[in-house]
Formats: sequence, C-alpha cells, structure tokens
Amino acid sequence: MWVRPLIAFTALAVFGTVLWLFSDGKAPPRDATYAVAGECVENAGTFHKPVLFIVDCNDSKADYKVESTPGYKGQCPPDQDRYQQTRKSGIVDTTLCLSRVKH
Repeated sequence: MWVRPLIAFTALAVFGTVLWLFSDGKAPPRDATYAVAGECVENAGTFHKPVLFIVDCNDSKADYKVESTPGYKGQCPPDQDRYQQTRKSGIVDTTLCLSRVKH
C-alpha cells in the first residue's frame, strides 16, 4: 500500500533532477514585459529589432536601465529611449522609458 506513493515520489524527484540538470540550475530569462522602473535589461536583438530581457544591473550584459513604465501610449522624456513591445495583432503590451547603462 505504501509502495505506490514511494514510486510516484521517486519518479517525480528523478524528473525534477533531470529538468534542473538540463537547465544548468538557472531560471529562464524574463522578457521586458515584466520589467519595472529600476531594473536593467539586455538587448539580445538589434537596435531596430530589439529583444529585451531583464538582467541584474551589475551584469556586464545590462544595456539599459528602466527609468519608468508610462503605460501603453505613454511618452518618454527626450533624453530617454522608448521601447514598445507589441503583440502580433499590433496591440501594445509594454512601453518602457530607458537610459543607457554605463559600465
């Protein structure tokens, strides 16, 4: 009677260990949709087609710091870059005001 729960627990533990080993123990990168003011982002794309991921501000990969999140149609100050992430339907998901990170 106690064997089935033991087998299930063991299988779950093995499966979790395999997933952890293949992911190198690191959490998956979070895209800019979840960025808030004060966080930093890395541009893994190009200037014209940016692909932003949240990174630690002390990381050498940090390209920009999020200064504010003005909303879907918000404007940024002229000294900051504006990033907008849109869905395939053309609806704006995220607007970020960014400043360059100096390393």
